[in-house]
Amino acid sequence: METSLIFSFAAELLVGLWRTYSSLDPSIAASGHTHLPSPSRMIFPHTAAGKWNDYAKMNSFLSRAIFPSMSYEYSNDFLDRTDTGRAFLFERVVFADRAAAFRGPEFQQTWRTASEAVTLHASRYWWAPLRRNLLEFVGGAGGASLTDEIVGVGLDEEPNPSELDVEALEAEEGAIAAEKEEEHPVDKWTHTGKPVITYVSRQTWGRRMLIKEDHDELVKELQALEKKYGWEVSPLANDIETRLTIRSMLCPWTSCLVMSKSVCRPERPS
Repeated sequence: METSLIFSFAAELLVGLWRTYSSLDPSIAASGHTHLPSPSRMIFPHTAAGKWNDYAKMNSFLSRAIFPSMSYEYSNDFLDRTDTGRAFLFERVVFADRAAAFRGPEFQQTWRTASEAVTLHASRYWWAPLRRNLLEFVGGAGGASLTDEIVGVGLDEEPNPSELDVEALEAEEGAIAAEKEEEHPVDKWTHTGKPVITYVSRQTWGRRMLIKEDHDELVKELQALEKKYGWEVSPLANDIETRLTIRSMLCPWTSCLVMSKSVCRPERPS
């Protein structure tokens, strides 16, 4: 499978794979702490090296940010394994099959391949470990949503999930999360103070961008909001967008490609 767009990788493949894997640890806490080890490798048996990346190379940036120790294998590597004539035994494998997902009942309603995996039972904070790793990678640890405690996927050396007392872990994690919530309200800092609006512009990319006049008008109106209400408005390109979108309450984007940056944003109350 060729994931030429970051939307296909981040919002479909990555979300589906992690949602499936995270179902093995129902005790994932709001802090991002999990007992699951980081995935060891990602295998693209039908894709050549370099063909899985999007033109902005955000696929590789995102995957290496959240899983820094993970290795990658492509079609040639898969053929090399085949040529050995030997079977390779992996402790745990998660398969991603778009063709199979297309036939699922959830896909028929949502037209999203990851929707099939979302039916699995998991922690409410199943996405928190990935968000935390990405946030730490881009240097956006500001505020009470992050502490100095080392947490996140693959950063702890805990026993295999099958050997754990899940009910006891859930009770322990719940107590810890409640205590931390009182001391440092998780993610509530994003709602305090003045609103943050980040306009992720693609005007210099040559594609997926607004007509110049419309872009200029949008920036003008956003700046008017900043002046009138004292809001924080940040029209920007792509180098620091991940850090700013984490803080933002509203992010105007021009395409689904940059919408995929929302994977780093916190869960927000309704």
